[in-house]
Amino acid sequence: MKFLKLSKKIASSILVVAPMPLILTSCYSTVNEDNLDHSEDASVSSAIEVQVNKLKEQIVEIRTQINEEIQNYKSINDSWDSKEKERQNILSQISDVESQLRLSKSKYETLQSHLKREIDKLEKDSSFKANSAAKELLKIIKANVDLTEEDYATINNASLVEKVKSVYELSAQVRDSRRNIALKEGELQTLKEGYNKTEDSIVLDYYNLSNIWINTVKNINEIRRKELTLKTLNNQSVLSEKDSNAFVLQLRNLDPLPTLPGDISPNQPIEVPEIPPIVNAIDPGSEPEDGRPIEVPEVPEIPINFPWLQDWSKFNKYPSEEFMAKFEPLKSQSRKEWMYEEIWKRTFSFKYKFQEKEGSMPLEPVTGTSWIIDYHKYTNAPNKYKIFMATNLHVLEFFGNAGERAADLNYQDPAGFKVVDFALGRTERQPEWNDIPNNSWRDNLSKKGSNVIFRYGSSSGISAPKLVYAAIDFINDPQAYNGLNLAEQKNQFYAQIEGLKTEVGIDAYNNARSYAQKLTKIPYYSDFGIFEFDVDLNASNMDQTLKSWLTDAIFALEEYDGRKTLTSPNRKYNDIPFLVVDYMSTWKNQLSQGYSKYTDVALSNAKDVYIAGYPVNRVPYWMQNNPTERNNENIDYFKSPKNKDAFAFSSNDYSSKMESGNPSVKRFWNRPFLDFYGLIYNIKFSSLYYGSSGSVVYNEFGEVVGIYSGVSQNTSFGDLMKPSSFTPLIQATNIELSNGKISYAYNLIDGSDKTKYPKQTNSYRENLRKLYPNGFSDGSKRTKIFDEF
Repeated sequence: MKFLKLSKKIASSILVVAPMPLILTSCYSTVNEDNLDHSEDASVSSAIEVQVNKLKEQIVEIRTQINEEIQNYKSINDSWDSKEKERQNILSQISDVESQLRLSKSKYETLQSHLKREIDKLEKDSSFKANSAAKELLKIIKANVDLTEEDYATINNASLVEKVKSVYELSAQVRDSRRNIALKEGELQTLKEGYNKTEDSIVLDYYNLSNIWINTVKNINEIRRKELTLKTLNNQSVLSEKDSNAFVLQLRNLDPLPTLPGDISPNQPIEVPEIPPIVNAIDPGSEPEDGRPIEVPEVPEIPINFPWLQDWSKFNKYPSEEFMAKFEPLKSQSRKEWMYEEIWKRTFSFKYKFQEKEGSMPLEPVTGTSWIIDYHKYTNAPNKYKIFMATNLHVLEFFGNAGERAADLNYQDPAGFKVVDFALGRTERQPEWNDIPNNSWRDNLSKKGSNVIFRYGSSSGISAPKLVYAAIDFINDPQAYNGLNLAEQKNQFYAQIEGLKTEVGIDAYNNARSYAQKLTKIPYYSDFGIFEFDVDLNASNMDQTLKSWLTDAIFALEEYDGRKTLTSPNRKYNDIPFLVVDYMSTWKNQLSQGYSKYTDVALSNAKDVYIAGYPVNRVPYWMQNNPTERNNENIDYFKSPKNKDAFAFSSNDYSSKMESGNPSVKRFWNRPFLDFYGLIYNIKFSSLYYGSSGSVVYNEFGEVVGIYSGVSQNTSFGDLMKPSSFTPLIQATNIELSNGKISYAYNLIDGSDKTKYPKQTNSYRENLRKLYPNGFSDGSKRTKIFDEF
């Protein structure tokens, strides 16, 4: 999403403004004969009198301009909340309509395939071949023309009439589905136009506010200079001693500007440079001992294009070379080519089929990316595994009721949708790992592995998938919901599920609505989930292609796990193979809160991140981040140095819907959730298109730092240079947000230590304990991550 965000630092650089110009004018006395020293040179005194009065008038005029600009500022600022709320509301609607559109297209494709099969079956029917009237009616059906009972009467064969009617009714459903797609596409286009209009208005407001900010600084500079001139005139002793303070402006204690909005955008922050606080002028009655004019401190001038001229190095650099040297052995094993190969081996394109109700046609509307995060090797079979795969929760939006324990974990779908099959896909051959220019994917398709092929679980010898962990309502944090309108959020959800009435049935709608009505809050989620399946690689019905893929994935995870004994950033060798202290806790210098032993290895940023997955352009393709432009001399991002010097994740570059106060309502499993708890990290050179959601994110040391979860609305397929984001899997310390709320510490992989994560209610490890209290079917509680969960 290509928006702008004003830094929270602006609030600490507040300008000051006069109460009213009329009050200001009372600060001065008029220059007249009574307070003029009768110098021998009256012309000099008269000239100074003119200068003083002119300066006074100019200062009052400037203060009036400041006051007018501040009123304009307040007017813009007052409208900001409503515009941002509108933008977030439209964004939520876009997300919902996109989901409906994917579902509609899946239904259309399913119906179309069914219609083709039925037509083929009819055309092979012997009675049809002998009936010219039936053949003629089939031509009419194919031309999408309506039929009447009179038309059917021409067939003169009751059995054949029923067959033709069946094909016609199926054809009518296909036409209705096509029309529904067109309506949804039109609705989506209208929403995007409205979104862009609102975004443009917000961007314009930002620049207007920014210019007011800059102009006010300039005006105060000018007042300071004129003060100094007045002071100099005073020191010339042309005024009587008793009125020596009469012509010197004193800035009063002035009202501050309102705090600037904290979050205009989740993905593209702008940090206004800090300036020294503006203090009142030096007391004009105090005279320097040496008689020289008093030097009044000036606020530094800021050019109009100030954000691009700032030194952003502190956000885009590592600690000393000595500090970083300890990681060299790990980095030498984590070269770019190796990391992309390891990611490719453990990553799959992922899609699944579900039924809206018993006996309905299976639908397949979602394609995302998943990766092996853990496994259990059974001890009672030579080559049998339980595989755990990670992806985004929004990829699993129809994955409720997956597994017999769904209700126990609160993963049920009240409308009754149920997963019936899933598929994993990979490129036909191993890709080349070199970087390619942005938007050049068509020219490099063959080099990047060519087409993606899929293997379905039901026909490949693997078990049905089960949802093991979803990061929903995982923090007990009532204050996170302060200020939110529950009734309004529920109404948004009711609008989202309205289509259930006609698409599925009134019972599905009523069940989903009834579930939401009982909620005392719409819970937050984080965009992370894990599903599992069992596979016996030695089974006779095991698909050999899938077997080779899974063997590669298991080996890649073992390679990844093998590096954990090397000195690594943000973790110790005996920790699980994920970051233990996060970048933001490190940046905020909060490691003293139970993590002091990590200060010698903790980083707050990442020079390079490595992401690769399967974005979809009608069909999925393999794609890596970091195009060749990543290392050029251009400046393609706000708040950034040249691309070659920029960090993919710069320190403190995050977004938070909790902080902005504008969480959107998302629909998963026909239930409402708030997007999203805590923070997400904004990154560069990584805008992989839809379908790559759920990809693993490595740093340059080969560590998993999060899961890819967000991309700019304005990104097109193959464009890797737009803003994007990933969801961290851990937050080591409590982080206070600018609105006073707290994002509490959590660990989505292992939140079982309640001394560290007292507010956390569930995690992957804790769910394993719930699902398998006595271990897996072989009695073991061991996985690759946990010696014993």
